[in-house]
Amino acid sequence: MVIDYFVYALVGKLLIYLIQQFPLTDKISAKHPTLEKLFACDLCLGVWVYWAVAVIFRQNLFSSIPSPFGATWYMIEYFMTGAITSFIMHLITLGWNSKFQIYEVK
Repeated sequence: MVIDYFVYALVGKLLIYLIQQFPLTDKISAKHPTLEKLFACDLCLGVWVYWAVAVIFRQNLFSSIPSPFGATWYMIEYFMTGAITSFIMHLITLGWNSKFQIYEVK
C-alpha cells in the first residue's frame, strides 16, 4: 500500500513536470489564458493530474471508509485523493527547493 502510493506520487509528479515542459502547452495557453495559469501552477495542475492517475492506479486514500453514496462517491474519493496528494507533493517540492535551490543576488 505504501509503496503503491509512493509510485503513484512519483508518476504524478513526473507527469506534471512533463506537461509543464511540453511545448504545446505554450500554444494552448496563448489561446486560453486561464489554462496558462493552470499549467504554471504545480498545485493546480497536480490536482487534475493526480486525480487522473488515481483513477488509473485505483489509488484511494478513503478505501477503508464505507461509501454511503454508491458509485459516484468513488469519483469524489479519487478527486480528494488527487487533491491531498497534490498538496503533499507541493509542500515537499517547496521544502526541497528551499533547501537545495541556489539564489543569485545581483
